[in-house]
Amino acid sequence: MWQLFQELREGRIAPAYFFYGSERFLLEQSVRLLAEAVLGGEETALGVETLDAAQTPAAEIVSACGGGLFSSGKKLLRVMNAERWFGGEARPKKKNEKNEKDGDEKGKNADSAGKREEASLLAYLEAPAEDCCLLFLGGEKADTRRRLYKAVAKCGRCVEFQPLSSAELARWCQKRFASYDKTAAPGVVQQLMQLTEGQMMRLAQEIEKLCLYVGTRQEVRPEDLEQLCPPPPEHNVFAVVDAVAAARSGRAVSLLRQMLNEGLAPQQMLSLLGRQFRLIILAAELRQRGLSPDGMAAYAHEAPFVLRRALEQSRLFPPEQAEQALELLLAADLAAKSGRQGAAEALELAILEIAALRRA
Repeated sequence: MWQLFQELREGRIAPAYFFYGSERFLLEQSVRLLAEAVLGGEETALGVETLDAAQTPAAEIVSACGGGLFSSGKKLLRVMNAERWFGGEARPKKKNEKNEKDGDEKGKNADSAGKREEASLLAYLEAPAEDCCLLFLGGEKADTRRRLYKAVAKCGRCVEFQPLSSAELARWCQKRFASYDKTAAPGVVQQLMQLTEGQMMRLAQEIEKLCLYVGTRQEVRPEDLEQLCPPPPEHNVFAVVDAVAAARSGRAVSLLRQMLNEGLAPQQMLSLLGRQFRLIILAAELRQRGLSPDGMAAYAHEAPFVLRRALEQSRLFPPEQAEQALELLLAADLAAKSGRQGAAEALELAILEIAALRRA
């Protein structure tokens, strides 16, 4: 990914690219950088063409690559939803035995058509047009064994956009502040990363808001963050789990009631707590395998800060207690949904029972 940025800054543009991965903010930023590089710094509607792989035959895509939209200069051709050629798309299952024969026949026809389309694109990539940059856009995953993946990698570049590590994300935040001619006081970046759970789109929005808020002042301070970016009610789920881990049941129930008074629904809180304990159990398991927090985040497809916090809390809960806590939350959810208890009452009781586990 970083090599791609360096190449684009130097004006080295390949004939074809395939972008995919779970960090969509970085992916979209890279699409814009590529468009600027292809079009000489000016992205215009006339210089960029977009097609949908789900609706456009490969022959039309190859035809669209045949020449630029202008008599001189290059163009960028973006092909959305390219998962069917690069993997990451599940094949539909047969519905019943009665339709099995028809399903097999349709499947064979689809496979044949798919191979013809793939062959058309492979032939193009052997001798791509000089005045067109072809960009395939996929989903979160790809099959690197696919022939088309290998062909794009050979003549261009396949780039996976994954969540940044904590250190990389902190550096990115500092550069983002600097782009507004601002600096962040100690602790601001870390607080922002925790508030946004490391989601880059939210980070970019919050940094922009803070830089506009402080006006001509150069430094963004923690009090600016408290004033402009208060944590959402659900963010306090970490504090509830911390209080339960310390067997401070009164503190946990007080935080819980505060969150409910701020508008968080009891069922939503049950869901958030259940998710957190699942992450705690997963973090403990991955720690036993020797994974780092960033490695855990990549494995679980979560932001590094989310897994880092779960890892910290996994040290407070033995695995068997974390599993018992999850069972209590699931029982509370079932009691609320079946009408045996009110959702808020079931939630409070589960919190008290989990705290009791810690005192035992």
